Amino acid sequence: MAALQLGVRGAHLGQRIGRGDRHLQVAVDDELRTVRARGWALADEELAPGIRSVAVPVRDGCGEVRAAMNVTVHAAETSRATLIDDYLPRLIRAASEISADWALWQARPHTELPAKDRADLTSSTAAGQIGGQVSV
Repeated sequence: MAALQLGVRGAHLGQRIGRGDRHLQVAVDDELRTVRARGWALADEELAPGIRSVAVPVRDGCGEVRAAMNVTVHAAETSRATLIDDYLPRLIRAASEISADWALWQARPHTELPAKDRADLTSSTAAGQIGGQVSV
């Protein structure tokens, strides 16, 4: 949500929160702006009692957010400091590696095959003929 353009984000928030609660919309928008600037999000028992979570974006080769990764812990077993100081750097590193792989995948040449040829490639017989790996 934090990666969306302001107008798109506002439309989504308006649908979820309701247009009548302007103070809540402003508070959520401020939090999303903070998350976007910081590059990660923390939910500390906001979604469910006893649950803490930290999340980071996974980006494509153009820098667009395409997915997210998170670590969720039980609040009684893992402190906020441990989540942020120990788990978050590892999560950021993992998301960065996946983002780099995504960019490499996007950078390789792609050829669109006709539907008939795609069906032939994905059949078990064709897959066996090319070593069991199909990349379309």
